[in-house]
Amino acid sequence: MASSNPYEPPPLPEPEAEPLPARAAAGDDEYEGPPFRSPALLAMVLKTLLILFIVQAVAGLYVHLNLYWLWHESIPEDELDNDAISIWSEWASWLYVIDILLLVVVHIWLMAWMYRCHRNLEPLGHRQLDSKHIWAVVCWFIPVLNLFCPYQVMREIWWRSFPLATISAESAPRPHLVFWWWILGVSAVATWYVAYMLQYPTTMTQYDAQVRSAQISWGCDIVSALLAIVLVHRITKWQTARYQLLSSR
Repeated sequence: MASSNPYEPPPLPEPEAEPLPARAAAGDDEYEGPPFRSPALLAMVLKTLLILFIVQAVAGLYVHLNLYWLWHESIPEDELDNDAISIWSEWASWLYVIDILLLVVVHIWLMAWMYRCHRNLEPLGHRQLDSKHIWAVVCWFIPVLNLFCPYQVMREIWWRSFPLATISAESAPRPHLVFWWWILGVSAVATWYVAYMLQYPTTMTQYDAQVRSAQISWGCDIVSALLAIVLVHRITKWQTARYQLLSSR
């Protein structure tokens, strides 16, 4: 309310609030968020798991190709090598079980690494984030949203982890690596689902479609895992470098 005293000078306008500068947790008395914890150990284990997953995917692709050649329609039925088909089919069954187990373990470790990196964004100078830390884990379990939300979280981790990033995503390198990692991962799941729907083919055409879908799925998995190794390595290095840079100020 304005003052009724005519001799009292009018109040001065308050200056507009400026954004707080990015500061590290070290030496910042006002900061009460989570401390920086290096994601290096989680990244090392995750990269090892991804390498094992790639090896298993290559083995799965090789086994399925051999089965396809043994079942090829140009071979007369009385000339099929049933013993070889039985052996390769058993290998395929074991690799399928290993694939499911590795896939679960890799994704659990990936979520743990993403959660650690997302929590580190606060002590790395980013006080206003696009989402809560727990969303880096929860978003993987919500149907439909898990088709794009994990990509959004990873994209935020990518640019905010860059050592020279400011409050704008344009201050960091373009997230092309994140984009292709996610597109190939989703493609692997989609083609695997098609192969699963055709797991009991009644015609050779359906069998060909099932094999082709499985091969595409294996291929997408391999390339996506390779990109994930590069992605995890780069973000981990960026976070360490950014923390050291901010701590030295």
